[in-house]
Amino acid sequence: MKSCYLGYILVSLIASFSIVSVLISVIEFNVYFETIDIGGSCVHRERRDYIILTQQEWDDFIKSYCSFSEAPDIDFSSNIVLAVFMGEKVSGGYRIEIMNISENVVLTRVYIRETSPSPDDLVTCALTQPYHIVKINRNPRIIVFIHT
Repeated sequence: MKSCYLGYILVSLIASFSIVSVLISVIEFNVYFETIDIGGSCVHRERRDYIILTQQEWDDFIKSYCSFSEAPDIDFSSNIVLAVFMGEKVSGGYRIEIMNISENVVLTRVYIRETSPSPDDLVTCALTQPYHIVKINRNPRIIVFIHT
C-alpha cells in the first residue's frame, strides 16, 4: 500500500515538474531597451534586421549605414545593438519602430511596428529610409524579429 502511495507521489511530482518547465518556457518578461537613433533618412536602402555583437561590427555598421555626428560608445561586454531598416520608400509617411522586446528562457522577441501612409495622407515627395536602432543588455538567447 505504501509503495502505491509513493508511486502516486512520484508520478505527481514528475507531472508537476513537466508543467512548471513548460510554463517557464512560455512566460515572457519585458526587456528594457534604449533607443540609439530613430529616423527616416539614412544611406541603408535594403529592408534588413541586424544583431550587432562586437565593437568591430558596430564600427563597420556605422561607417556603412549611419551618419552619426558622434557615434555613441557601446560596452559590448554587457550590451548588444539591434537595428531594423524598412528599406527605401518613394515618399515620406513611412515609419519603423521597435515597440517592445520580451524574453523567456529560450528566446528574445523583438516586436516591430511598420507604418505606411494612407492614400489620403499628405507626405513629402522624397526618398526615405526608415530605421530604428536600440541597445539592450547582452543575453544568450536566440533573437527573433517579428514585424507587424
